[in-house]
Parts: sequence; structure tokens; C-alpha cells
Amino acid sequence: MNRRVTVSARAVVGLAVAVGVALGTIALSRIPYDPYAAVGDGALLRLSWRARAPVVVSCRPLTEEERATIPAHMQRPEVCERQTVPYVLEAWLDGRPLLGATLRAEGDSPLYVFREASIPPGPHRLRVAFRPQAAGPAGAAAEGGMPLARTLEAEIRPAPREIVLVRLDEETGRLEVER
Repeated sequence: MNRRVTVSARAVVGLAVAVGVALGTIALSRIPYDPYAAVGDGALLRLSWRARAPVVVSCRPLTEEERATIPAHMQRPEVCERQTVPYVLEAWLDGRPLLGATLRAEGDSPLYVFREASIPPGPHRLRVAFRPQAAGPAGAAAEGGMPLARTLEAEIRPAPREIVLVRLDEETGRLEVER
């Protein structure tokens, strides 16, 4: 009989927690949300895409000190290091710098770009540059070809509270403005 009381008490507590979570979710879903609150009556420029960053491989022979610490059966003729190429992202609006960042992919992951900036509504000249920072050390080779620089120059005319999206077209490899 004691066991039935314990199971019933657990069921009641579990039901009370589930009801509390459901009521909390309902209450939180009624809070008003304005996605443009940070922008006000301005517009928003959003740079958003992903790209496969080339990997630079640089190899060198083992030093005598390294050979002495590594067992003979584990020695390789060369030690190779793999690094992804860092990219520089820059954006100008009407010839004035708007955004700037150096981006690097982590491991074998793609390079993710997501940056936003508030801009005033109306006609503007937009320039976005996405280029490799450096090709790597001397004698290094890039896997999958050398990295390409991409540049976009466009006339934009955002309305108040409009989001202007710059994205990378995966088929053509070009930066483009999408609304």
C-alpha cells in the first residue's frame, strides 16, 4: 500500500510540473515582440552566407630533435600542417566604412558569415568585399584551388524597416542583393 501512495505522489508532482511549464509557455508567448525595435524607422543591412574556406597545407621535413623523440615506426618524412584561409569581410555605404571583420572557419566546417548593420532608408551605393586575408606560408599549397575574392557593388534603396540581404549564390559564386 505504501508503494501505491509513492507512485501516486510522483504522478501528482509530475502533472503539476507539466501544467506549470505549459502555463509558463502560454504566458511567455503573449509577450509582444517587435523584430524592428533595434532598427527603429531605419533599415537593416544583413550579410548572411556560408562558404567553403580553402585549406592551406604547408609541409616541412622532420628535424633531428623530432626524429629522436618519435619511434622509428611512427616517423614520417614530413610534418604537414593544415589551416583554413582566413577571410576579410568589409562593407561600405556611400563610400564610408560600415562593417569590417576577419573570419576563419573552424576545422573542416564551412565559413559562416552573419553580420548586420542599421542603415538609413533611401538611395545608397553599397560595396561589399569578401577576400582571403593571406594564402599562407611560402611553399604552401591550397587544397581545392586558390581562394577567390568576391566583390559586390550595387545601388540599394531600402524603405523604413526593410531588410536588405546580401548573400552568396552557391551556383554562380557571386554576392548578390536579395529583398
